[in-house]
Amino acid sequence: MTEYRLPGRDNWANMEVVGEYYRESEIIRALGRKPRIDEDLIVNTDALLVPEPDNPFGKKAISVRINGNVVGYLATDDAEDYWNVIGRITASGHTAVTKARIWATYRRSWDGKGKPEFKARISIALGEPHLLCAVNNPPARPHGVLPWGNRYQVTKEQDHFDVLFNYVPTEGAGFVLVTLHRATRTLKNGTERQFVEVRVDGERVGEMSPTTSQNFLPVIEHMDTIELQTVAWAAIDGSSLAAQLVLLAAKSTEIPDEWLNEGPNQVPVFVEQSDHYELPPAYTGQPGKPKKVKPKKTEAPRAVVEEQPSVPQKPTLVIDPGSHRPDLPQPPPQQQSAPQQWPQQTVSPRGAHQHHELLDGLALAGRLIAGLVAAVLLLVAIILFTTGHPVGGVLCVLFTAGFIALAFAPQILNKFSKQ
Repeated sequence: MTEYRLPGRDNWANMEVVGEYYRESEIIRALGRKPRIDEDLIVNTDALLVPEPDNPFGKKAISVRINGNVVGYLATDDAEDYWNVIGRITASGHTAVTKARIWATYRRSWDGKGKPEFKARISIALGEPHLLCAVNNPPARPHGVLPWGNRYQVTKEQDHFDVLFNYVPTEGAGFVLVTLHRATRTLKNGTERQFVEVRVDGERVGEMSPTTSQNFLPVIEHMDTIELQTVAWAAIDGSSLAAQLVLLAAKSTEIPDEWLNEGPNQVPVFVEQSDHYELPPAYTGQPGKPKKVKPKKTEAPRAVVEEQPSVPQKPTLVIDPGSHRPDLPQPPPQQQSAPQQWPQQTVSPRGAHQHHELLDGLALAGRLIAGLVAAVLLLVAIILFTTGHPVGGVLCVLFTAGFIALAFAPQILNKFSKQ
């Protein structure tokens, strides 16, 4: 696949990449070396944007690759926005290339202890989705695209709105590929003056002013001598009522020698815009988020039979002091020479002791209450006798005797049982 450099002049790394934390080794390989402790290692380089339709963590994942290493991914929302345009570039047999900035370091903890932690931050230059591809394809004949440059207004485009109207994108703004041609105009005094004519797909859409034309005529003449058509990027803005065209190209004095020596750059031809593209698998096993590591299955413990010594041993009875049920290990079948009688239920000494303490406490409380009631009834009986109510006093004496007997009955019964 050929590389397609996304349009733009500044190439400012404006979009953050996610997932750098999980790709320490890949980022180090992309950097070319490991950053030193507390060193801010910064590298500006190119990055490839590769859609991964087979990524199990997201069917619209777009990986960021530097020097063959997946160093991160576009965030989920960003990948959703750019999926169609990056997919169109890939489906056309090209790979989207843009500028990237890598920052990486190793930082110690605040107390200076422990292993230094790897930290990285990667950002890429990425314009709006509708600005990554021109609304039209370049001309079929051999051509060269001028380097990105300053903005130059195209004049008389209002006279060709019937042509420009077909290239105004639905977003209202976008890029269009134009061709630049030498043209000659004869003035009233008979003087001929050359200027630059601007065309879109062979249709005239405007021209450059006489002054601005002088900046581009030399490079157009050079391209004509090597039989290449001069192509440039242009920004188009408009609506259903009007449109304007602005040339975005380097003038003749700004074109670097590398562009002339290595051959003019060309814009690839893209497939027709669609809602769906057939994309090749691109997932490399490096997910957009960390994989969930499943715990390894451990083998079940082998039967006790395999670990028992050849000489039979008596089973050991283990009693848990904090439980009402002892832990009774079962001996292996082949070691039971005779049936063993195991206790079915055993109450631990601690539990029995707690049980008796509870009963004794309840009995003591009952005796105290009975004694208190007897004392109250006796006092009431005395009051009734002194106030001239003998019947009530007798009844209180009888109740008093009953509560006294209830209070001391356990001691009396325990005494007789011992005799």
